[in-house]
Amino acid sequence: MGIFSIKEGGNISEKKISIARNFNLTKEELRDLLLHEMIHECMYMKYRKMNHNRQFVKKMNELNKKYGFDIRRNSKHLFKKYKPQKSIFDTIIGLFKKLKRLNFFS
Repeated sequence: MGIFSIKEGGNISEKKISIARNFNLTKEELRDLLLHEMIHECMYMKYRKMNHNRQFVKKMNELNKKYGFDIRRNSKHLFKKYKPQKSIFDTIIGLFKKLKRLNFFS
């Protein structure tokens, strides 16, 4: 749902935070997602690392405790909450593919 990316070349360094726009996040979810990506940027600037290491988790827990945020290591909870529903068309196509694999039409 969110990503911190960096491009470096020569004397130029481009840092970017991108957030998916195809989810109807609450203000709090968007805030926590943005803060997650900002922690990545902070960890990159300080340690030149962008993973969910001990320093990342320490900063995340510090902010959550101090300000009552719900920053998490990943967005699985949001993907689960906002999982796109299959259309009736997708469901029917899936059923036909399953029946074909079972040799129903032979």
